[in-house]
Amino acid sequence: MSGKAFSVWLNNEYIPGNPDKAWIKEVYSKAVKKSIEDGCLAFTRFFKHQSGFPKFKKKGKSDVKMYFVKNNSKDCICERHRIKIPALGWVRLKEKGYIPTTKDGWKIKSGTVSMKADRYYVSVVVEIPDTKPFCDSGEGIGIDLGLKDFAIVSNGKTYKNINKSAKLKKLEKQLRRAQRCLSRKYENLKKANYIKIK
Repeated sequence: MSGKAFSVWLNNEYIPGNPDKAWIKEVYSKAVKKSIEDGCLAFTRFFKHQSGFPKFKKKGKSDVKMYFVKNNSKDCICERHRIKIPALGWVRLKEKGYIPTTKDGWKIKSGTVSMKADRYYVSVVVEIPDTKPFCDSGEGIGIDLGLKDFAIVSNGKTYKNINKSAKLKKLEKQLRRAQRCLSRKYENLKKANYIKIK
């Protein structure tokens, strides 16, 4: 039985014949469809010997997930401190600023609410707005990497070397030279008996 055939059987035969399962109709319809698709994929992989037998998940004993999709423009709106999820409404976010906001031009296409260690997490699929390319001239550019300069570009720009190891080596060389000079002066003064040695 395919996922579509199972969905038809569930809605037309099973739920009307079992009134205690009417709560399935109260849940977000896309979440039920996604669960059926996941189950269909799991059994297909099992019968093709690509994975083991599917493990049934139960609320409270496993990390149950809820799937949601954007159906209209008022669904899946995200602000800095809250997100609007279909069938749940506005939900406050504990950690702010991680999900791109709708005001910045980002569009949330779908998402998943999961529960791990008695905490709820939301992950979303975001559509990136069209951005203009940085350089659309179509002309090529050549870059020469060197030791003295970091890069020399064919358009004439030169980028200085940001590596500070050359400057440190120069300072170490000057320090060694100054130490040798000081040591020689000390030996000369000692020979001339200007410094008393205990």
